[in-house]
Amino acid sequence: MKHIIFSLLLITSFTFSCKKQTVVVQTPNPWVEIPNLSLNSTINRLHATDNEMLIGTVDNFARMSTAGTIIERRNLEVEKGVFGRPILSDKIFARVLKNVENERELQFHLVKSVNQIFRITDREIADSAEFIIFEELNNAYSTGAFNDDASQFLYAARSLNPQEAQYSFFLFDIQLNASETQFQSINVAHRINIPSTLLGSEASMITNVRFFDGNFYISTLGGAYRIQPNGEWQQIFSHWIWDIFEFEGILYSTGFYENQFYSSEDSGENWEFANANTPLRKVEVTGDKVFGQNQLGLPYQLATEDFTTLQEISYNSNFFDDEPTAYQAIEYFQGKYYISVHKRLYAVDEIVLK
Repeated sequence: MKHIIFSLLLITSFTFSCKKQTVVVQTPNPWVEIPNLSLNSTINRLHATDNEMLIGTVDNFARMSTAGTIIERRNLEVEKGVFGRPILSDKIFARVLKNVENERELQFHLVKSVNQIFRITDREIADSAEFIIFEELNNAYSTGAFNDDASQFLYAARSLNPQEAQYSFFLFDIQLNASETQFQSINVAHRINIPSTLLGSEASMITNVRFFDGNFYISTLGGAYRIQPNGEWQQIFSHWIWDIFEFEGILYSTGFYENQFYSSEDSGENWEFANANTPLRKVEVTGDKVFGQNQLGLPYQLATEDFTTLQEISYNSNFFDDEPTAYQAIEYFQGKYYISVHKRLYAVDEIVLK
């Protein structure tokens, strides 16, 4: 009997020793490039709808299907220069350029109608005794924002009137036809003037314009402001605010110092210290994850659940980790994360950390 038991133990031991162990190998280049994109310039905006990924550059617009196929690539006019980054929504995207008459022109394009373009110059919205310019803000992720259904759009300008140079924010009402294939009208519904005594007069002051939970938010080096759809506004902070973001129904603000981290649970009316320090500055929330950048264009990092730490993401070996303009947009779409690296777009199933 003893010999039988000993033999069984030997067989069992030999069987387990011969069985292959499962080894998880992390690929050194987890991000896969989206083919056939062929854009002219750096991708600086991504926006995911329910069934398409929208891709924007200063002179291109593209649409990608749920299968990862490029279904449209559109060349956009440049004229005498493009200012800022395009602003994308499900139905409409907006951009600013200098036209042949040397006027800064705010353009609205329909996402699915190539020839539908609505144009408004800064001269057209100015009062008779002032000079208005749509801003070029290199420090800002965005100088404008659509509301959720693209029926309103807020954009920043500077008024160089004889009395006082100040920021003015123009809130446009947008009307489409019933089939949403043509613009019917775009009008200035409200003009919000924020005096330089509050906001300052330098173009570098604005760091972002956002829309969350029914209101627009402006973050600047001199404070932050909440603008309601009826044009009423209030200052919500008087110190440097890098960004405002929403996560799981709560609004958060990031500041110059790590302890300037505040939250609001009542649509931005009241703010309290978030009971944590955070290294977050510029923020993107997508795919139930929070990504941060110290500077627009640097590699994205992944925030921990409590926002107290930023973790380095594993990128491909041929990515530009040290170039300060390579990384302009990140977005979650149809079960994958997408990131822009200059003119190219890459996807990964799950974020891999270093």
